[in-house]
Amino acid sequence: MPFRFPVEFELPKHCYLNARVIKDQFKRLQFAEHEVTRNALKYIARNTELPPRVRLEAQLQLTSMPKYTSYTQVKNRCVASGHAKSVLTDFKLNRTIILLCFWGPSPYNSRKLFQNHHHMISTWRCIGHSGPGLGRSLAATRCLSLKPNFSKLKKIPQPPGFVVGTVNDAYVHPTPNHYEGGYHWTYDRVVAIAMVPMALTPFVAGVEHPIIDTMFSCGLLFHCHSGFKSCIIDYIPKRVYGVWHGLATKLLAFGTAVGLYGIYVLETANNGLFDLIKSVWYS
Repeated sequence: MPFRFPVEFELPKHCYLNARVIKDQFKRLQFAEHEVTRNALKYIARNTELPPRVRLEAQLQLTSMPKYTSYTQVKNRCVASGHAKSVLTDFKLNRTIILLCFWGPSPYNSRKLFQNHHHMISTWRCIGHSGPGLGRSLAATRCLSLKPNFSKLKKIPQPPGFVVGTVNDAYVHPTPNHYEGGYHWTYDRVVAIAMVPMALTPFVAGVEHPIIDTMFSCGLLFHCHSGFKSCIIDYIPKRVYGVWHGLATKLLAFGTAVGLYGIYVLETANNGLFDLIKSVWYS
């Protein structure tokens, strides 16, 4: 009985087309469309903490779904010949097609292998390669290229809904870090509370001491560093922006180092931060 396609779908491009390839393309699209639904139903059906009636209904819905929405229906096929055997996943080609494209036709090979030779080579060229003799051209390829690679500067593609994995995967706890996460928030709050009495000391009690001035200046700098670091973590996350997150962090560290040098100059060559604030206030 011939296979019937219940919905319209797009045919694969730059690929050898036959009935099996078209059928496999349909199954791939249907699996991608129903993957989230199938995983959710599997999670409900296998969750022992849910009532038996809910689990049974989920299992019945999962069983009633068409079989072409299952991942087991998908097969890796050669994009040049449509064969499903001896396919190398990295190249998406059958091993005989790879030999054909690298070394060209040979009188020692079988006649059946080359009956569609011209069509296979044209398909290979549509994909973006040169066909027979490619192995000899690869020998002259330069191992070092001066062409800049701007792919690292692009945003990292995220999964739908920013959900990593499936509903059946266990939760992975983040690696403990004594500077990031909850520790980062605690350090910031401790520094902010400690800055309150140091800020009131020279203006309310009238006590001006270089040590208090230096501690307040360093605490204010660290408080600003923590605030900007939180902004970088929230608005330039590493999982999305990649290299830009590291660049922003290094730029913040450089600015903090320059600020420390400014505090050193302010405390040694001048009378400190409090005297600078007074001079600006009364000017």
